[in-house]
Amino acid sequence: LEATLSVKTGDKSQASLLLQRSMSELSDGDRSAGGILAYARIHSWCMQTTSEGISNRRDRLMHPSQSSSETNVMYDIQKWLDDERELKALGQEELGPGFKITALYRIATDKLREKLKTREHQIDMDGTYTSETAKYNDLLKYSLDIVGRDSYYSGREASSIPKNSKI
Repeated sequence: LEATLSVKTGDKSQASLLLQRSMSELSDGDRSAGGILAYARIHSWCMQTTSEGISNRRDRLMHPSQSSSETNVMYDIQKWLDDERELKALGQEELGPGFKITALYRIATDKLREKLKTREHQIDMDGTYTSETAKYNDLLKYSLDIVGRDSYYSGREASSIPKNSKI
């Protein structure tokens, strides 16, 4: 497989560099697995940078899955923000604030989603923000604050009760 990849990739392509790095990382006894490792890396790189790969990444960005629990919401939002940053680094346009707000709702658990709806309704009624971007920034900060605060207090409540005390 290594010989085939070497012929197909050319001398100065990104795939050729990935092949050379894969082969250099292996010891002499593991050289037979180098072609497989290189193929996996080349495939991964192509899927991240080709139009099909970018399309798949954008689809996942626009349709994030709901967090499994309240404790995972902050991690999932941060991961979603990182994924968006990576797409922008690949030259893709930033999602509009309406899409971002919808993504926050999709990531949020049912409990947080209700709090976000209340907050968004309050923003709309107050006329606090005139732009969707400002509204999104507020909802993002609010959701991270709520999740962080709730997890902080739930941890404190559990640890503040002595184990041998009778309630």
